Amino acid sequence: MTFEDLKEISLLEFAELGKEEIGYIKPTETDEDGVQKFQIVGADGRAMAEVDDIETAWAAMEHFELETATLH
Repeated sequence: MTFEDLKEISLLEFAELGKEEIGYIKPTETDEDGVQKFQIVGADGRAMAEVDDIETAWAAMEHFELETATLH
């Protein structure tokens, strides 16, 4: 897909871009015991898994064969 193609796609098509290939790790809010968990989230914002620690989150990203996106 070229830059020119991207300018012509619909919002729905844009939302579908990378949904199966790109993901990110999102820390969740801490629970009542002060424990923080991590979600593996697809490019479309869909939560794919929730794990107890960051190391397991990275392993899940590898397992799902997701490219990591950095969010700021």
